[in-house]
Amino acid sequence: MIHVRNATVAQIAERWVEQHAAQWWSPITLHPDGSRSQTERVIVGTPSMSSITQALSVGLDLHNSVTVTDLSHDQQGWLLRLKHYGSTEATTERFDRVVLAMPIPQASRIIAPQDPSALSECPTISYEPTWACMMTLQVGEDLCTLPDIVDTDDGDRVVFAHRKPGHTLPAGTTALVLHANHAWSASYRDASPGEVCSILGQRALDIMQNQIGVLISRPQILDQQAHRWGLARATNPACESHWYCPDRSLGCCSDGFGGSDAESAYLSGIAMARAIVAAQAHRD
Repeated sequence: MIHVRNATVAQIAERWVEQHAAQWWSPITLHPDGSRSQTERVIVGTPSMSSITQALSVGLDLHNSVTVTDLSHDQQGWLLRLKHYGSTEATTERFDRVVLAMPIPQASRIIAPQDPSALSECPTISYEPTWACMMTLQVGEDLCTLPDIVDTDDGDRVVFAHRKPGHTLPAGTTALVLHANHAWSASYRDASPGEVCSILGQRALDIMQNQIGVLISRPQILDQQAHRWGLARATNPACESHWYCPDRSLGCCSDGFGGSDAESAYLSGIAMARAIVAAQAHRD
């Protein structure tokens, strides 16, 4: 879900709604002290967040499942070594520019082997990790009075995914995602998904019982998966909205530029696009 505060993003989100790719949502959050609040201007993809990216890609020559195995820069631009999914052979193709829509630590690992100084002017942004545990539960009671989100004292958050607009599940089941707090996630950075599922699965059941009074036993867990975001949240976002070097036709945009959430990442991408257009106009 994307918390929408910026007027430009709100206008774009309205188009997603018109395209039936997303809906507005006003989730109710249960806080540790027992109080509840309602958040407005949250956009969610329907039936999933990938619906938004699919709507954005309409009309674009978009290539998915392609791995960049090597890249280099010369006076004519960029040469990328590409390996398409399912193919054993790599091809070399030339591109006018390279934009890395990812956190700077990831971008540096791609660019630094070829040009260590390329991203030297980028701001230093550090990130915190987050483990997420996704669960499907078999329930024997009506959960329509549950809050949409539950926050805990130690910074964990449970989001009842089935309550988002456009998300449906078979009768008698519910789905939730537990986002573990950053400190715990950092201490279990190298743990296996199975180990994390065991710990966070029980923690989610404890939160349901202790904070909302719903008792679920482990046998009622129908499915469980864990995923770790190593760069989940920027702790010191840069003031800049993006980074772009016209001389190299190289740029980087992501969350961490101007903020630490999905809306900031989207605004960073818009700023990057405008910088490219401006640089091209200057050349012409």
